[in-house]
Amino acid sequence: MNTKERKLKSFSEHNFQVELEHLQKKLAPLVMEQRQLLKKVNAKDLLSFELSMQEKTGWVKASLSAEALGFEVEHYRLTELERILEGKLKDEDVASDGRIKPKKIKAIEDKHKTYYTDSELEQRNKMQKAIDSYNDLDIESRQRLIIDRKYKMDFNPFIRY
Repeated sequence: MNTKERKLKSFSEHNFQVELEHLQKKLAPLVMEQRQLLKKVNAKDLLSFELSMQEKTGWVKASLSAEALGFEVEHYRLTELERILEGKLKDEDVASDGRIKPKKIKAIEDKHKTYYTDSELEQRNKMQKAIDSYNDLDIESRQRLIIDRKYKMDFNPFIRY
C-alpha cells in the first residue's frame, strides 16, 4: 500500500450516488433471491450446483441434469441471475438484511475519486508560489503586469513608470 498521502483532485458525487442506488435497488434484491435459491438447492454457488447435479446424473450438460432431477426452474433462474449480476455485486457484498456492506460502498467511492499525480502537484505548488508572489505586490505594481496571449507574464507596455 502507498504510504504517501495522495491529494484528492475531484470526487464525482453524482456518479457515486447513481451507481450505489443502482446496486442497492436493482442488484441487491437479485443477490438476495440468488442466495435463497442456492439455499433451497443446497449449494454455495451455481458452479457447485451444476457439478453436484452432473455427479448425480452422470451427464455433462447441466441443463439436462437439472431437468432430470426436477431443478430446471431453479437452474434457469440461477443462470439468469448470474448473467444479470456479471460480477457487479457478489453475495459477500450484501448483508443479510439486503443492504450493501460498507466495504463495497468504500470500493465504489474510491472508484469515483481522482487524485493528483506527482507532476500535477509539483506544477500546482509552483502556480501557488506565483499566485502568492503576485498577491504580495501592491495594487499599483499589479497593474503594471499583464499576461500576454502566449500566457507569459510581462510588464504592461501601455503603462510608463
